[in-house]
Amino acid sequence: MSHTNVLVLAPDSALCEECAEMLSRIQPGKYSLFWCPLNEFPYTDSDVAIVHEEYSKPEYLNILETASAMLHPRPVIYLVDEPIPVQFVVFLKSKKSDFLRRKLLAPAGLNNGIRYAIKLAKLKVNLANEKRRYQSLFDNAVEPAFFLDARWNIVNANRAFFELFKLDDIDKHVVNFATLVTKESDFENLKKSLPSNTQYFTTESQFRFRRIGTQSQFLGKLVISSIVEATLVNGRIDYRFNGFQGTLSNVSYKKKMVQIQREVERVENTYRLARTLAHEIRNPLTNIGLSLEQLKDTVVLGEDNLNYIEIAERCTKRINELLTKLLHSSERLEFQAVETNFNDLVEAVVKIEQDRAHLHGAKLILDIGSDAQCNFCQPERLKIAITNLIANAIESTEKGKGAVIVGTYVDDTFYCIYVEDNGHGMDEEVQERLFDPFFTRKSNGVGLGLTSTQTIIAEHNGQIEVESAVGVGSTFTISLPTSQNS
Repeated sequence: MSHTNVLVLAPDSALCEECAEMLSRIQPGKYSLFWCPLNEFPYTDSDVAIVHEEYSKPEYLNILETASAMLHPRPVIYLVDEPIPVQFVVFLKSKKSDFLRRKLLAPAGLNNGIRYAIKLAKLKVNLANEKRRYQSLFDNAVEPAFFLDARWNIVNANRAFFELFKLDDIDKHVVNFATLVTKESDFENLKKSLPSNTQYFTTESQFRFRRIGTQSQFLGKLVISSIVEATLVNGRIDYRFNGFQGTLSNVSYKKKMVQIQREVERVENTYRLARTLAHEIRNPLTNIGLSLEQLKDTVVLGEDNLNYIEIAERCTKRINELLTKLLHSSERLEFQAVETNFNDLVEAVVKIEQDRAHLHGAKLILDIGSDAQCNFCQPERLKIAITNLIANAIESTEKGKGAVIVGTYVDDTFYCIYVEDNGHGMDEEVQERLFDPFFTRKSNGVGLGLTSTQTIIAEHNGQIEVESAVGVGSTFTISLPTSQNS
């Protein structure tokens, strides 16, 4: 049987003697009691304290407040006299402490009160330890995590969440989760997809998020769950919805790097095959050309036969020119990098292409939405790639009714340039073949413009993507690594 030390704080020692006599009758030898006036500090160490003070003293609340602070965190049992002043009731509620009525004090009630007070204090300590452990797990988790109230206000977030959004303090930057979502429609769709009842649920989704105070965006994977807490109502357990908890991971960088690596490998394989075929075709093509010249010099031909030979010569010359263009478009030149301001480069290309847009009766709109980004690149090569996209966008629109937007933004650690048009658009089959050599829908086109563009972007470890719908238009997006990940 464990021993319990009890500190009795009262105006005199009579209460201590009374309590000692009662407890010795219930459990002899279990308790040791010590008396001390309320205003004598510091107090003797003890497992529990019993406090009694006369209401008649004008400063009794101040004395109790001081005593409560000195006794913390040990459990305290207050003895109250009848009638109880309202001020004392407020004090008891604020301390969430037990109390016993002085007149009804009995051995069993005193013994049980001490036991329950000590048990409750230990439970509070255990809960505090559990809370600290879970808080430590939450704060130090690698995955960004957060808690929201029922109105989507952020009430807590861990260190990884702050680092992901480059925030110092939530209160200074953002209150509601909706402000972190790039498109309002994405947030509204998320809310509509959640169950409306109090049932527990977990859902996953992907959409774009933005960093407050910058133009930086990233594609995020959101896993969000409801917080449903049990409460006791009229003797029954009632489950009530109390907010959300979730994690958010940045998939932009990883996804883009995987796609870029695949695209670079695909471009390399395609152009390696193209160069091999070009050289293999050129050898017999050269022999055909020499043979045609020999025929003209050594054989007497009629006018009709001579026309056939000239047609064959023109065709071999045309094939040879196409092979030259193919080799040139797939040529990986030595990367001679120059530090360049990407915003200035895009503005310069758009300025040059204004004449083309004017002749086509199209509006060419510049939308520089990113912070200035500088990186080492081949500016003249990049200009060719952007020019090709703008030219295609203008030509895809109806004459006199076209609109082309050239914009920029930062997506995580990638500088993105997009070219959006309201042209005729493309179906999925066309989009899949778009960057294939010699594929074109233009009557006088060769089909190497986008091939060359893709080669240039691959040289910069970048990526080019297209979104299009027939009758709506197309958007081409170039993603280039910034100085942070280049």
